[in-house]
Amino acid sequence: MPNRQERRRQERLEKKRRNSLPNQRWEPTKPQGWGMDLEQTEPQEQSGDASTRLDELQGQNEAIMFRKIIPPETCQRIIKLGDGRWNQAETFGSRDGSRPLDNVRKSEIVWVTTEQWVYETIWAFAAAANEQAEWKYNITAVENCQITRYTKGGFYSWHKDGMGSHKEIHNNPASKPLHGNARKLSMTIVLNDEFEGGDFEISGLYRAGTQLEPELGRLEEGTVLVFPSYIEHRVTPVTKGTRYSLVAWFVGPPFI
Repeated sequence: MPNRQERRRQERLEKKRRNSLPNQRWEPTKPQGWGMDLEQTEPQEQSGDASTRLDELQGQNEAIMFRKIIPPETCQRIIKLGDGRWNQAETFGSRDGSRPLDNVRKSEIVWVTTEQWVYETIWAFAAAANEQAEWKYNITAVENCQITRYTKGGFYSWHKDGMGSHKEIHNNPASKPLHGNARKLSMTIVLNDEFEGGDFEISGLYRAGTQLEPELGRLEEGTVLVFPSYIEHRVTPVTKGTRYSLVAWFVGPPFI
């Protein structure tokens, strides 16, 4: 565990590194605040198990999994970004009152806005999954990442992140990376495994009330899952402990 002096030294180095980054890598967006052009980001090398195509399980081209590929120390570093910053999660329906939040989602979130190393850690997995699954979507940028904390009883019911349609494009000329683009790929990363329940499920692989076993199995710490944003998914209620995850949405021109 680094002492206070060492932590301050690391913070100074991190601040100096961020200040040296070219300004064009970041563009303001709304409501999250930031967007990033993937072509201007250098991926970090990662070690871990080989990826798994989930279509091998059900004959469907639904997702790509990279098991335990993010190092534990990196997962903990991401979790620490949330210290003192947690806010109650919302959904589009809960914001306008059309759908009660209690029936949709119970969790806390923190937006990742200035930590470029997080994006440099994850985007290569989206690119690799896009090729391995043969989706070959035109992906040009990524929205703000979101760190999510689910305490006991926390969940996220069945939902889709986006359809990649013209109806869902970002309308924000101030953000060149995001403006005119729509969500196409979603990513979730499990940051810890000291919890029970809180399973990530994808519709079509298994459903509540069926006899099918969860084909994904228990997602271990450091596991990355990438799937098209139009696929329905959920997080089941946490029954013990606290579940942490990082989620991201990769965007590009809407599907024609």
